[in-house]
Amino acid sequence: MPKKKQQTKGEEEVERAIKLAKPSGEMETYGVSKEISDILSPKHRIALQLQGELDGSLESYMVLMLIKPELYTTTSIELVKYYTQNLRLPGIYLTLNKPYEDLVKNLEDEGIDTEKIYFIDCISKLTGRRTEGLGKNCIFVDSPQALAQITTALQKLLSIGNEEEQRFMIFDSISTLLVYYDKEPVGKFTHFMIGMIRKWKLKGVLLMVEEGDKRGATEMMSLFCDKVVNINHSEL
Repeated sequence: MPKKKQQTKGEEEVERAIKLAKPSGEMETYGVSKEISDILSPKHRIALQLQGELDGSLESYMVLMLIKPELYTTTSIELVKYYTQNLRLPGIYLTLNKPYEDLVKNLEDEGIDTEKIYFIDCISKLTGRRTEGLGKNCIFVDSPQALAQITTALQKLLSIGNEEEQRFMIFDSISTLLVYYDKEPVGKFTHFMIGMIRKWKLKGVLLMVEEGDKRGATEMMSLFCDKVVNINHSEL
């Protein structure tokens, strides 16, 4: 079991402030007064936004999340934390750009229990990273271009549970797929994957870096999703 990261006095005060904060009409920002929101770090602002944007009461949904590059790692970690700690859900994490070993370390360093998360790692084999003897909760495919292997891996993990069990699914990321393929094949594959996610009634999130979208991929992906969430808080 990963050791829970000890909070500093300042972090404890912020958490206390969040719990005690009361909405005040137009001053409310994701359930916290604007004065308090203004002094929070980007990490805590992201956590608050996720709680406000992702409705835990909905059985399933598909969200496109556009993230500033400098906030990408923080957002992906806070997203997993939201599902596993706030909603206490098991889930699936499909990673196309960060090796399983590194991703799990990052999550566990933040006090996240990864035992109930299944991973699909599409990058370790491509970069020559070690895959043998690693976690039993990960399927390694050859590369982000191995779309048939990715589909088979997802089908296998989906079949482990049942359609009545609430789970989450994080697709990390659409931006990486666009490095290897043009917009049209990425759109077709993503649409197919979303169909699988909807069939199993998962809470799904597609991650995408918010940057110059020269190929119109963002607009296309938004058509497949129920909601678009922008994570673009300024660094303090």
